[in-house]
Amino acid sequence: IIIILVLITIIVLVITDPLGIKKIPENKFSTTDKNLNISSKVNFDSDIINIALIGADNLKAASQRSDTIVIMSYNTKTGRMTLTSVMRDLLIYIPDKNKYDKINASYSYGGAQMLLKTLNKNFDLNIKYYITVDFNGMEKLVDAVGGVNINVKPQEIKYINDAIREQHRELGGELKYLDKSGSQTLDGRQALAYSRVRKVGNVDWERTSRQRTVINAIINKVKNEMSIKMFISLAKNAAPYVKTNISTKTMFSLMLSYIKHKDTFVIEDFRLPFDYHALDEYYNEIYYLKPNTLKDNVTLLHEYIFGIDSYEPTSTVKEISNYIQYNH
Repeated sequence: IIIILVLITIIVLVITDPLGIKKIPENKFSTTDKNLNISSKVNFDSDIINIALIGADNLKAASQRSDTIVIMSYNTKTGRMTLTSVMRDLLIYIPDKNKYDKINASYSYGGAQMLLKTLNKNFDLNIKYYITVDFNGMEKLVDAVGGVNINVKPQEIKYINDAIREQHRELGGELKYLDKSGSQTLDGRQALAYSRVRKVGNVDWERTSRQRTVINAIINKVKNEMSIKMFISLAKNAAPYVKTNISTKTMFSLMLSYIKHKDTFVIEDFRLPFDYHALDEYYNEIYYLKPNTLKDNVTLLHEYIFGIDSYEPTSTVKEISNYIQYNH
């Protein structure tokens, strides 16, 4: 879900400051390599910028954990973008807290900065920027483009309607249930509900797949039907729900790169952990997704993001990987 807002935001953020996007002052968020656990032992490609996309779920006010985490990697030289969904139950090491926990817990321990430190330390990354999006803005954004076409499976209808009912209790507005399966246009609330479904199919694995389905649907809608009216509507609807530490200068640079490569712009999506590289585990009756192994996942991640064959993880990643492998 968050990616939908961010893909639009990348293009319009530079001109939407007056519309209410919350910028984090640089002196309030340190982006030095040391403070963000960026390893000096990794030679990063300077053409590739990595941004953490964070989904905040206000429907669960008691929970401060990030509901969605995506690593967006954009090559400013080629126009290639990769979107890597990080499974929220993934077992990793949380720095500063010196503990092993689910990756989505890192946000509750120290906000976006702690999440960036966690991603960098566990995956040998160099993420300095983040964009946080409130999920409540997603339905407004989908409505702004006139809805999205989704092929709904029969077994999904009940759970989608349950999510619609939950959202209606929290947000009010018109209550519109789905009454059929098959290809159909979903409005914002229905699309949000579809993206939130976890209790049918292969739980969280399929949830991330549904998110990517919505992503592709809205991208196609915007690419094929974009107008000045839609552009302004998207910017106005996204702005109040977005918070970032990316400077206007950096965002402007991204926008120029997008314009330069728009005809060859390509998006590839992945999921972390990768297929066949994780195990379902329970510790003290709590479910965790255990990487098998972390270092193997990191090697694959660097291949997909940076194009590095047979990447050798740092000693820090190997140490974390071994601990998870043999002590959990």
